[in-house]
Amino acid sequence: MLVIGYWLLVIGYWLLVIGYWLLVIGYWLLVIGYWLLVIGYWLLVIGYWLLVIGYLLRIPNFQFSIPNN
Repeated sequence: MLVIGYWLLVIGYWLLVIGYWLLVIGYWLLVIGYWLLVIGYWLLVIGYWLLVIGYLLRIPNFQFSIPNN
């Protein structure tokens, strides 16, 4: 009975330690993944607008400013 209790204690302790570290690693992966998502989204938006502006600049006689006549 004592031996079984001891081994359950050891196994439970190691499962606790492993679970804790997996939780910490998972949390940091979540944080890193979130920031990669945010950065990727903004790069996508900036790239899209640069593409639109670049396309509009290629159109002949296109002006951003209002003509002075």
